[in-house]
Amino acid sequence: MSCEVVGAAACAYTSFNSVIMHIIAADLAQYALGLSDVMIIPNPNKGVFTIKGTLATKTEDGVAVEITDILGQVVYKESLGVRNGKIDEEIQLDSNLANEMYLLNLIIGPERKVFHFVLEK
Repeated sequence: MSCEVVGAAACAYTSFNSVIMHIIAADLAQYALGLSDVMIIPNPNKGVFTIKGTLATKTEDGVAVEITDILGQVVYKESLGVRNGKIDEEIQLDSNLANEMYLLNLIIGPERKVFHFVLEK
């Protein structure tokens, strides 16, 4: 495998012997850390979707949800319930939101997980 990096601006380095890259395949709608197997269904969606999955801990604490547009403006904020370490909540966004990519932040204590999803009406 090889990789070529090209830039338009002048670089501080004129040459180097090697670059180490770690490539990890990931589905943008599903991750497996403390928010184990949590996903957004469907993705893309029409502004109504479900956040569903199992948390790594059996916490009953709420999960904070914050959705921002690509510019970082908050378009939705709520606290969702967790039952027996599972989350299964439907989200309905404002019908006036534009078709574009949004970022969904799930926050449990110190952990934050970011999901990308596309709104297509």
